Amino acid sequence: MKVFVVGSNGQIAREDVAHVILASLSEKNTYKRSFDLIAGEDTISEALSGL
Repeated sequence: MKVFVVGSNGQIAREDVAHVILASLSEKNTYKRSFDLIAGEDTISEALSGL
């Protein structure tokens, strides 16, 4: 599954959103932050660590 964290309009599957929410619970750099998602080329962990 690939996602791209971005601040623009786009699309992402609900299943991917669920996976990102779950992964963000263990990524400390996502705590107290907001971000938008669309489908993209990065893995979830890559996208979240790049915030």
